[in-house]
Amino acid sequence: LLLPNLLRNTVVQIVPVFSIPILQTSYLPTCLSSLSVDLKDYTDYRTLKSKSKKGKTQMKIREVIRPRDAEEVLDLLEVENEMKKCVLFLQDAYTKEFKVGADLSIFEQMTINIENDQYPLNEIGQISKPTQRMIVVDMESFPQYIKEAEAVIRDSNMNLNPNTTGTLIKVAIPQVTAEYRQLVAKKAKERLNLCNEKLRNIKAMNEKLAKNHEGLTENLEHGIKEQLSVYLEHYKTKAMEVYKAKEKELLH
Repeated sequence: LLLPNLLRNTVVQIVPVFSIPILQTSYLPTCLSSLSVDLKDYTDYRTLKSKSKKGKTQMKIREVIRPRDAEEVLDLLEVENEMKKCVLFLQDAYTKEFKVGADLSIFEQMTINIENDQYPLNEIGQISKPTQRMIVVDMESFPQYIKEAEAVIRDSNMNLNPNTTGTLIKVAIPQVTAEYRQLVAKKAKERLNLCNEKLRNIKAMNEKLAKNHEGLTENLEHGIKEQLSVYLEHYKTKAMEVYKAKEKELLH
């Protein structure tokens, strides 16, 4: 591992960019303990009833396949894992980034990208809280990374505005008002929308991969599309549940 010159003699804890820690937070719904789709609910034909314009009952058959049925075309279990990670990343972001008020622990969880590696802010600067409404990050040891530290604080989704004097980054903690809570909740909704967009992109990308597979039958293509739709709706629902729980925490 190649570290910046000034960090070579410093013990630094590396935080992987794509790591998904096991989270223990009070606001998360218990449904996240079993995120996966229960495939036994989707392995058989399901009959859906609907009424036509003439009042007659029509029967529609929806076929959803099992992963092993499509293994030569697409790894459906891997697709589901990708969607599951999107929800876990959303959960992780809500835990670390979306809070009303701020304390030292929030700043300690922030990381700075230096030469394509992630370093905890408290390894680059000394963090203190001189007053109840002020956080100070002393960047005397690594002043060349002041701009990076300012950026990560400013982009923390907590409406923080760092003010730097010399090597001291001072961060005033906003007063927790109803307007401030609504602002953080709005940013949390934007993160939910980003999660849903990623889920849709995963579905679209894998539909395209399946369609381009040589020898794909029409029935198998239809079944794969249906299964991808099941995954998409399932994880969009889970993401919404995570958001609703976080919104409730932020606004009350």
